[in-house]
Amino acid sequence: MTVLGGRELAEAGRYLAAPTLLAGGVLLGRLAGHGVEVRSGAVRAASVLLLPAWLCLLAAGVLGSSLYANAQAAVGLQIVALAALLLTAVLHRGPGERSPGLLLAGSVLLAVLAALLGMVLAGRAQAAFLLVIVMVVLAVLALARPALVRRRVSAGLGAAAIGAALAVVLALASLTAWPRWLGDQHSLSFARQLLWKDALELWGSHPLVGGGPGSFYDSSPIARSEPHLYAAHSSVLQAGSELGTPAALLLLAVLVLGVLLAVRADRTRALIGVAAWSALAVHSMIDHLYEFPMVVLLAGIVIGWAGARPVRRAGSAHGPEARPDR
Repeated sequence: MTVLGGRELAEAGRYLAAPTLLAGGVLLGRLAGHGVEVRSGAVRAASVLLLPAWLCLLAAGVLGSSLYANAQAAVGLQIVALAALLLTAVLHRGPGERSPGLLLAGSVLLAVLAALLGMVLAGRAQAAFLLVIVMVVLAVLALARPALVRRRVSAGLGAAAIGAALAVVLALASLTAWPRWLGDQHSLSFARQLLWKDALELWGSHPLVGGGPGSFYDSSPIARSEPHLYAAHSSVLQAGSELGTPAALLLLAVLVLGVLLAVRADRTRALIGVAAWSALAVHSMIDHLYEFPMVVLLAGIVIGWAGARPVRRAGSAHGPEARPDR
């Protein structure tokens, strides 16, 4: 049995921190979703105003921070998703419920502002910006034409996107050389080609248990050449190379579980949640994003909120989810 040293324990802690933060985010998301669905005037008024205001402040703070640019972009994508979830709560009113016009207008304005700031953040990374555009289109569809949305279709498309991204990354990592256009500085870059090749070689040398936490940096010359190249820039390749095939499969299982959590309740929120979660998973296939606590926490909040079942009031025989959709 190998005894881990201090550095290895620190690296192992990164792998343990991500699922803990994700679980905490899911719990917070469910609480937030329940809070804005409760038909209590005071709670609802506070939620629909304070939550988008908090999102705006968060986005502004991240914009001015020194956080890794691609992590900023991932945060921005999740902020856009949270703003869309807020809009579903603000615009959806139960029978007989009346919302003050000023409160409704202020909530919508703040949520839209948060979404715009999130898109600015997403623009820090080309991949994230393309993904957030797709997510915005899907969110508008979900808000405007919810009858067209099906939870099973949303889940299927999300899982398919994750699977396709995984297949592309594994295929590219197996190539001896990438096409020149793909190695352009505005695309994936040749640095990633070398990083992925090194990660796949380490994974192949230790398929069951990997090289150990932190071993990728030690085994990859390109990773040691520049401070910003310390990781494999692919979450699945990083996990596989350092912890082996079981860890990579566990990561994929968590990604699928996130999709399933997001589609447990309302169809509109399901599409938004799946889009945000799948976009992060696809982006993470070509970058290292799950090691950033804010990214993981916000992603958990999104899927927790999207899959939160509505709180039924006493005396109510049917909630908004009484009629299932598939």
